[in-house]
Amino acid sequence: MAPGSRLDPETRQLTRAIARAGSTGITAKQLAGRVRLAPDRIDHHLRSLAATRTILRHGRGLWSLAQYADHLGPSARSPAHYAEGFRRGFGVPLVPAPTEIQFGSNERLPVHRWWPYVQGFSAGWVESVLRRYGAGPGTVVLDPFCGSGTVPTVARALGARAIGTDLMPIAAFVARAKLTWDVDPTAFRTAVGRVLARRGAPRLPLPFLRETRRQFAPAVLGRLRTLRESVDAEPDTDLGTLLRLAFAGIL
Repeated sequence: MAPGSRLDPETRQLTRAIARAGSTGITAKQLAGRVRLAPDRIDHHLRSLAATRTILRHGRGLWSLAQYADHLGPSARSPAHYAEGFRRGFGVPLVPAPTEIQFGSNERLPVHRWWPYVQGFSAGWVESVLRRYGAGPGTVVLDPFCGSGTVPTVARALGARAIGTDLMPIAAFVARAKLTWDVDPTAFRTAVGRVLARRGAPRLPLPFLRETRRQFAPAVLGRLRTLRESVDAEPDTDLGTLLRLAFAGIL
């Protein structure tokens, strides 16, 4: 039976939107953008559905259908349960990761910490996978969804040839910048000195960022504008790429 098939039109509309979110869940605010209901009506129906255990709340205000209870909260089954199901269903064993998979641990590592990227993998986990499959000198590693470049950066550190692509321009830019870690430090400090020395009255039109006035105080925005203009004057070289990444990283 389809979600909400025996419910009134408003509740049916809401449960179908929740069903589309799957076990990930959806917030009341997100629901307001997907259904044609006033916020107070959404809250009313969420409370009613929760009271009948049709939906459940988890995480930070997320709602999912109750059928996902086995995946969420204190009743969630262990990872070993799903690993065994995957092995039986597909004939592929899943092994425990030897290190943290999430990007957070990269914040302690040179180069990888230059640009926080929530959706990325940890460098330690990527290295363990690449070593398992023999990545090194004479091999080529391709990551078609490279994000901020963790896989290409680790692959290059292991001596492999690294190729990465990503649909997001900012991600592709960050990945390229992280692969320029071997620039001459003295030359980089000289370039920084040039950038700071030529800061002057800004000529860039306002705003150059979305919702600029709400995000920055006028005095801070003025300094950012002069700094950005000075950074943009640098040629499009490895040094210039690192300077642009440094500027983006302070925003």
